[in-house]
Amino acid sequence: MPGPKPTPTALKVLRGNPGKRRLNPHEPTPPPSTLEPPSWLRGDAIALRIWREEAPRLQLLGLLGTIDRLMFAALCERVALYQRTKGLIQTTSGGAMARPEVYISRSALEGMRRLAAAFGMTPADRARLMVETPITPEKKTATEKAKSRWAGLLK
Repeated sequence: MPGPKPTPTALKVLRGNPGKRRLNPHEPTPPPSTLEPPSWLRGDAIALRIWREEAPRLQLLGLLGTIDRLMFAALCERVALYQRTKGLIQTTSGGAMARPEVYISRSALEGMRRLAAAFGMTPADRARLMVETPITPEKKTATEKAKSRWAGLLK
């Protein structure tokens, strides 16, 4: 989609909706995430520290839902990787050059970010989505009754 990504509705509400634009009433709102990090993140002390510092803040603002956990964990891992690799420079005859691992990690994260956006897995991506309210069992049975009443006319 062209143009800048929309601001997540939760942030618009927190800011008092400064543009006074209509908020998306059909934006998906996932339930809040647990503050427990994913098991694969626990082996990385720096990423785990970032998770424990930032996850409660994001959850309090309504920006860390169940489907946001993967992307937030990837963000924590990416920040930890940045902190580790910012000093890893190879010296070549042409000057300084980043190590290949840094480029591999960067491209993997960029691909993951694009895929996550396609699934609406970040608050900004969800601001563009509109979902219909789910059909309740009462509505479904009424709909099925209406279909069955008229089903014989087309035979």
